[in-house]
Amino acid sequence: MAHWNNFIKSFRKLKKNFIYIFLSNGLYVFLVVLFYELIQKLLSWQGSNFTQGKSAEEINSFLLSATSEQLEGMLAELKIYLATIFSSYLLYLILIIVLFSLSQALIWHLLMGKKLSKKHFWKWNVFTLIMAPVFLISLFLFLGVKFLILFLIKGINVNVFMTINQIFNLVYLLAFVYFFFILCSRLTLTNEIFISFKRTFGVIKQKFKELSISFLFAFLVAVVLSVISILIFTGIPSLLPYLLYVNLAVVLIFLAWLSIYLADFVN
Repeated sequence: MAHWNNFIKSFRKLKKNFIYIFLSNGLYVFLVVLFYELIQKLLSWQGSNFTQGKSAEEINSFLLSATSEQLEGMLAELKIYLATIFSSYLLYLILIIVLFSLSQALIWHLLMGKKLSKKHFWKWNVFTLIMAPVFLISLFLFLGVKFLILFLIKGINVNVFMTINQIFNLVYLLAFVYFFFILCSRLTLTNEIFISFKRTFGVIKQKFKELSISFLFAFLVAVVLSVISILIFTGIPSLLPYLLYVNLAVVLIFLAWLSIYLADFVN
């Protein structure tokens, strides 16, 4: 009963930090897309300057008839173009990491009632870099187990097979988000990356039963939101062009609620 009360209470607390968390995550996604589009336009412009509007056949013809000086000049321009591509994507990657670290640090310091300092913020960037391979390793392990199980049950009804596949995906993603959010809460409290990992496993071990129940509630919320989204687009086909935006909004709403729910729970 206590778990149910905490679950219901999490919705009553949405008015406090929900909008801030939703907008922070939404702004991060917006900036990531915006900077990506800007980089694509820059590279497109740089590529046009390099080719000077020539087609592939015209470039081949030029290479066959060009003098050594012309080829050297083209090679120098090619080096500049490749350097622009490399530096642009490197800068974009750094930007993604810093923006993600900043958004999560601000969100979790708000939820845990702590003040973020510049010194501690840079630890969040290191934390993000560490979490990238952690996510990839867990993803590969999950895919290996999932494909093995799906291979063993491949003879069942197609609709049942697809449903089981979707359930596997949702369980994995939700489990990783749980792990990540608990880590964020411990990092906020300790300001030490490796100690936060140790304490996260301690929380999971000590509160495994309670976490399992809260995980079930979160899973049901995710399923309900997915069903509502499907029903809306099934009932109003004219909204299909906005499918990506609506689904993104639903995911951001869910993550904002889940962070509030988990922050209260692990405290």
